Amino acid sequence: AKHNAVVRKMLAVETLGSTTIICTDKTGTLTKNEMTVEKIFVDDKIYKITGKGYEPKGEFFIGNKKIDVNAHENLVLLLSAVSLCNNAIIREIDGIWHNIGDPTEVALIVAGAKADLWRKDLEVKYPRIREITFSSERKLMTTVHKADDELIVYSKGALEVILKKCGFIKKNNKIEKLNDVEIEKILKMQKELASSSYRVLGVAYKKICNDDYSNLNDNDIENNLIFLGLVGMT
Repeated sequence: AKHNAVVRKMLAVETLGSTTIICTDKTGTLTKNEMTVEKIFVDDKIYKITGKGYEPKGEFFIGNKKIDVNAHENLVLLLSAVSLCNNAIIREIDGIWHNIGDPTEVALIVAGAKADLWRKDLEVKYPRIREITFSSERKLMTTVHKADDELIVYSKGALEVILKKCGFIKKNNKIEKLNDVEIEKILKMQKELASSSYRVLGVAYKKICNDDYSNLNDNDIENNLIFLGLVGMT
C-alpha cells in the first residue's frame, strides 16, 4: 500500500516471489523505445561513440583515445551509408530534439550527425534516385544515389542477409575479396556485440556505372556488395 499497489489475489504475489525468469516484449514497456549507436566495427577496429538519446552530440574513441572522424575514411563512409540509406528525420525545436521515423533509423541518423554528417546535406551531394524498401521478410534496405559520373548503392540490414549479398570487403582503404577468414572475423565480432546486449546491423555499399543502371533489377543492385562494417546499438 505504501507503494500505491493493491493486490487482489495473494496467489499472484506468491507466484511472483518464486519467479526466476520473466520474458516480456520490452520495447516501450521496460524501455523508452529509444536506440543509441554506441559501437562501430570497421577496419578491424571498434569505434566507441559517446552520447545518449537523440541529441546529436557525442565523441568518437578508439579505446580511450579520442579521434578525428575525418581521419578515418571507412568510418566516414559507413556513417554516410547509414545516414543516406535511411528515411528518419531529426530536428531541433526550441532547444529540444525531435524525431520522425523508426527508432533504429533515428539512432543511425544521430550517429552520423555526431560526426557532422547530416542526412540533409549528404542528400544534396548524393541525391537518392531509388529505394528498395525494407521488409520483415527481406531484412534489408537499399538506396541508390547519384555521385558525379557514377552511382553509389548503400545497404543496411541483418548481418546474415548482408553477408550473403557481399562479395568483397573494404579494409584499410583497399577492396579485397570477402573470404572465409574475414567472414569468421565478422561473425565473431557480431557475437561479441550481441552477447553484450547490442542490436547489430551490417552495412555495405558498391559503385555502379550510369550506363549499366537502366538494365539492373533489384537483385542485380543488391548483388556483389562491398562489406563495410557493423553497427552496435543499445
